[in-house]
Amino acid sequence: MNVNIQTVHFNADSKLIGFVNRKLEKLNNFNDRIIRVNVFLKLDNVVHALKDKIAEIRVHVPGHNFF
Repeated sequence: MNVNIQTVHFNADSKLIGFVNRKLEKLNNFNDRIIRVNVFLKLDNVVHALKDKIAEIRVHVPGHNFF
């Protein structure tokens, strides 16, 4: 399984990257044919003091894409 993590509007530290990778390893329990996983970590309200955090995950399996 190939994992690609992209961050938008911030830089992720190694602890966050490790946390995401540990959580993604659990996907193999549901489907062992996963080819690639794309993770997009975003900060939504960049202008305001309170920033909303969004995680989008796209899982590529032969014949299907899950978002």
